[in-house]
Amino acid sequence: MGFFNLPILKTIYLRQRKRESGIEHGRFIQLDGANEEFFGTKFGPQQLQNVLEWEYYKSDYSKCLELCLRWIQLNEKEKQFKMGEIYEIACRCSLKLAKLDLALKYAELVIASNGKEPGVMFLAAQVFKKSQKYTEAIELLVKYLDYRRNDYLAYVELSDIFDSLGKSHPEFKAWAYFSLSLAIYFIERSPRPKTDFADKHVQKEIPALKAKLAELPVATSVDHDILRTVKLSKSACDYLCTKIYDNRTNIENEIQQ
Repeated sequence: MGFFNLPILKTIYLRQRKRESGIEHGRFIQLDGANEEFFGTKFGPQQLQNVLEWEYYKSDYSKCLELCLRWIQLNEKEKQFKMGEIYEIACRCSLKLAKLDLALKYAELVIASNGKEPGVMFLAAQVFKKSQKYTEAIELLVKYLDYRRNDYLAYVELSDIFDSLGKSHPEFKAWAYFSLSLAIYFIERSPRPKTDFADKHVQKEIPALKAKLAELPVATSVDHDILRTVKLSKSACDYLCTKIYDNRTNIENEIQQ
């Protein structure tokens, strides 16, 4: 089963450290197309992975995705290597390129192969959100928050989901409001590196989040039962009620300062 016809010539980027007057050099090695013969060599799979990672680093997501699909195709016959990392890169590229069907396919595969890794949970949740699979997205974000409980980005994602659900069920708008309030609470108070980049990011992000919050109806309470309408697990409902709503007084006081 073929995915793409690759050009005959592929550039494999291999970093080789060479100390010459204290300068680190890189060398580009030209190789023939990524075919079965090449993939069957000792270093072929790793070299192909090197170049697709390099293309991702350069933000050439189309080429990176093409190489990911080729890598998966070449590995399918023998299943020699675990494909979780390649699935993840393919998923990220597909999401960047707005190829949601493909992103969803690889999100499900990477969850099946490496679903306990927090970064994978967050990535898959983003894909599920974009694909309007809101229940799956919320469940994954709750699991993610078990590992990284103060990550403001997870609460931004939750707020976006609740805001979308609020279009048909306005009761969700309150959950969107409190989720985004908690995101602001954490980004303002979480420890971060003392660098210009980190400072500039926060200085830009906080006003943007507060402007987004101002667009939501101000909430003073939530409808707990509304969570059941999207068939969330009891543990997810309990987590959301405890983590988001029960902290509302502290959050409101902090946001209004």
